[in-house]
Amino acid sequence: NEIAVLNTANQDLNGFAGIFFQAGENSDGSGINSARIGAIKTSTSGTNTDLAFAVRGGNANMTEAMRIDSSQRLLIGPTESRTAQGFSHKLQIEGTSATTASISVVRNTNSVDPPYITFGKTRSGSVNGSGIIQQNDALGRLDFTGANGSNLNEIGVRIDAWVDGNPTGSTDMPGRLVFQTSADGGASPVERMRISNDGGFGFNYYGS
Repeated sequence: NEIAVLNTANQDLNGFAGIFFQAGENSDGSGINSARIGAIKTSTSGTNTDLAFAVRGGNANMTEAMRIDSSQRLLIGPTESRTAQGFSHKLQIEGTSATTASISVVRNTNSVDPPYITFGKTRSGSVNGSGIIQQNDALGRLDFTGANGSNLNEIGVRIDAWVDGNPTGSTDMPGRLVFQTSADGGASPVERMRISNDGGFGFNYYGS
């Protein structure tokens, strides 16, 4: 079964059709819209549509909390996708303060176990695959970019995790950690330090 929410009166850009949730009422008995989920048309031609989620805080008007755009990207803060380091990311968070531009992961258990952030890499070519990786494959990357007045594509610092050997079985995953920085006047990170699979340190190492 399906429930259809239609807006046949407004088919223009930003045309809206949605579901409103009311909690409480005004002094005249009318309902107070406390939250909404709405489909918003984002192109003048075609059927590109975003799904936006909005909530009310106190007596203020409803404010958009997040949206899923027509390319299935999750936007928290912005209403349009933007590129950083040259491509549009699947999860984008933007704000103007620490509380609106931050992520926390907290685990509350009576144990020594931590919260997790995990990067994974396969060569399978398909979702849920487990194709074995190879020597010098990148396992994960952290890039730090800064605005240059027109975009966020310039990289100041990069931290890479690489496969540092040939994995041979289910308990073999050699790795190295590489730290790179861009020199003054450039935006191409150069390796400055690495930790190899045997625990050895290398500074200003330019080998492979």
